[in-house]
Amino acid sequence: MADVTDLTARILTLEGRVDYLIALVERQGVTMSAQLDNLTAQVQRMSTVVQSVLTLVSGLAAQIEAGKDDPAKMQALADELKGDADQLAQAVASNTTAQP
Repeated sequence: MADVTDLTARILTLEGRVDYLIALVERQGVTMSAQLDNLTAQVQRMSTVVQSVLTLVSGLAAQIEAGKDDPAKMQALADELKGDADQLAQAVASNTTAQP
């Protein structure tokens, strides 16, 4: 009977360890899921920003073509471009982490 009791105790101990390991894996899964959700949101945001930049560049090309013979239009476009470039540089700097 002692052998059965000892075996039962060992099984219960193993069951407890398995339950503990399952809980660890589940917690890790939740953490990884949250990290994946965060990464997915960042990728979507970046895609939106890239599309916005592409639209801006396309618009600039059209404006340059339309104003190439008008110095005042070209100066206004240059001023607008400088402002946009400054804003873009600030956004990149504020959203870039320093490398160790």
